[in-house]
Amino acid sequence: AEGGVPQYVGFMSTLWWRHAWRLLSLYAPERLLLGTALLCLLLSVPLSALSAVVIGRLFNNFYYPYAPDSSRGHLREYCVAILGIYSLSCALEGAYTALVFVSGEKMASRTRRKLFHALLRQDMSFFDKVKSDSLVHTIRSDVQVIVRSTGAHLFHGIHCILNVILCLSVMFIISWKLSLVVLSLAPICVLVINVQRHFTNKLAADRRDCLGRAGAHMWESLLGMRLVRSFAAEDAQVEDYRACIADVHDLSFQSGLLDSTSKSAVTLTVQFAIVLMLYVGGIVVLSRQIEVGYLVTFVILSILQISSLGQLPKLVSQFKSALSSSSRIFELLDKIPEMNTKATQVIDDLQGHIQFDLVSFAYASHPNRSVISGLSLSIEARSTVAIVGARGSGKSSIVNLIQRMYDASEGAVLLDGLDIRGLDVTWLRENVGVVLEDPVIFCVSIAQNIAYTLDSATQSQVEAAARFSLVHDLIQTFPDGYQALVGDRGVRLTASQKLQVALARAVLAHPRVLLLDETISGLDASTAEAVMDNLLASPSQRTTVFLTAHPESVSKVPRVITLQGGGGK
Repeated sequence: AEGGVPQYVGFMSTLWWRHAWRLLSLYAPERLLLGTALLCLLLSVPLSALSAVVIGRLFNNFYYPYAPDSSRGHLREYCVAILGIYSLSCALEGAYTALVFVSGEKMASRTRRKLFHALLRQDMSFFDKVKSDSLVHTIRSDVQVIVRSTGAHLFHGIHCILNVILCLSVMFIISWKLSLVVLSLAPICVLVINVQRHFTNKLAADRRDCLGRAGAHMWESLLGMRLVRSFAAEDAQVEDYRACIADVHDLSFQSGLLDSTSKSAVTLTVQFAIVLMLYVGGIVVLSRQIEVGYLVTFVILSILQISSLGQLPKLVSQFKSALSSSSRIFELLDKIPEMNTKATQVIDDLQGHIQFDLVSFAYASHPNRSVISGLSLSIEARSTVAIVGARGSGKSSIVNLIQRMYDASEGAVLLDGLDIRGLDVTWLRENVGVVLEDPVIFCVSIAQNIAYTLDSATQSQVEAAARFSLVHDLIQTFPDGYQALVGDRGVRLTASQKLQVALARAVLAHPRVLLLDETISGLDASTAEAVMDNLLASPSQRTTVFLTAHPESVSKVPRVITLQGGGGK
């Protein structure tokens, strides 16, 4: 994928490092914060080894039988020193953790904004091919994976690597013989830890998949509650959900059993390593090669080293996950829309004359199936026209082409004699109002739905638009009136009422061209005729085009164009 790195590319390749560098470069604006965090990390690393050394000195001074009595009067000083080291270490770790967290959240917010902007500039053909839920997952989850894996986890990985290097260095200074024993045991401990982690992660992934299926089933059931109720399918839905949850329960049980046994195995392995180290260390101490305090220091450093080594594979795996997630993010950020929308020309006095000049069109998802073939038609400025055709004849495609959601495969769509591909696309869409057959209603108030993108619209203007579409009286029946929330996708409104709200939204913007896709036929019979009269009462204000498969719904329209197989007649 563009901007991505294939799964088979190893970390030694130039492509891998280039991709990793680009991933980390997302934090470029936060380099001062991260630089400070790195400094705090570097200062905190030696403190762990230093505390182990001081504890060893304490043992030498107070518990070693050959220590002089005069050296036993400094217990308080040693304890204060150890407490001071721990306090400073905690402060530094807390500081760099907070700085990394702030940096990660800043990067996440910025990246999500860029992603959303990149998505909104894509062609409609892009959304025809890609599922919207996968795009939402990329913005929500993939960005969060990057924040975790390149933020706190990456810094923790650096901390672990430096810990291993420093601990090994001090351990070799204390006793190279004991160090070789630890080095021989460390791979075994790390292997046991990673085997446990491998199987635990696999079960966790399966459990997440089952939870995802259960969640999707619940979401579909709640979203289609009307259908579930109409078929009295509540028990069947509950049974299906129970089956999904049963799988989750089984996997959770297996995961818990594996987790408990594997943790015991890991603990036993580490404890065995410590006992063996103490045994060998005891022999070394008894032979007077090192003092007992140094053995204590050595054991503490060994535990730190093994613990750090055991965490590194997990951190590497998480960084690989970040690379995978960033591949999807960079693919979206780098995607260039196929449609050229850089034109800046506008028509100062738009009349609304629409022409199709031998237009042919096929959707990118089905490039070999033409929806419109050689269509030529002319709609005079400020006129009212109905385009009638069976479903699949290309009516909705005509709406898409006039709005320039897509470009014609052949021919040209003209507005006041100018090819719309040469017009500013934002200006074009501001002047072409559309009411779709299945209008989008947002989960906000009715007033916000009507005044969508029109922040300057006054309450009286919103109400006037609602009266035009005959939805004002309905709105007044809500306790909160125009401030009433309509629910997810307008669930509190009927299909007819959604169309009325969408029509009010369209006319409020005062477009010079108004396209109505199955609007009248979708209204209640008691409302359709009155709305049609309102639309026909002001023909000189705009060019109005009705598109429908029901000729009877546009019987009052003065001119009717019939579509047959993607062509006009």
